[in-house]
Amino acid sequence: MYMKSGYKAWSFFVPWTAFSLFWMAGASGFRLPTFESGWSLFPLFGLPFLLIGIAGLASPIWQKRKAYSIVYAITNQRAFIMQGTKSVTVKSFRPVDIENLERTEHQGGFGDLLLKTEFYRDSRGRQRGHEQGFFAIADVRRVERMIEALVHRADVP
Repeated sequence: MYMKSGYKAWSFFVPWTAFSLFWMAGASGFRLPTFESGWSLFPLFGLPFLLIGIAGLASPIWQKRKAYSIVYAITNQRAFIMQGTKSVTVKSFRPVDIENLERTEHQGGFGDLLLKTEFYRDSRGRQRGHEQGFFAIADVRRVERMIEALVHRADVP
């Protein structure tokens, strides 16, 4: 999921970066600037836009690093999502917190397991949802059965 969202950003950052390069080349008259006059510095105004484009093109790399810092765990009482390297954030799901278990499976058995959606209102008052769960996991059906067993154990008195 994380890397996939990084690749979606490419549809924006490829033309952004290409236009930045084209603008800088056009501003320099399509030749290397000599920096003899003040106007030859004008193409450098495109440099921040070019750097933003390069950073955007690198977003799959950043997303992959983020994915490596996530650990999913299931115990006999809870499910956990732990994320971070320097400081760790832990999200705990008790069986009663798991509202609508939803599985999305891709080829090879990899997939996502949605545990809960938290709804909130954005700054314009529109309702938005933040999905929480286990994303891009192997053998998603087996993990789903483990979560279902966790929920079932909580239902049994």
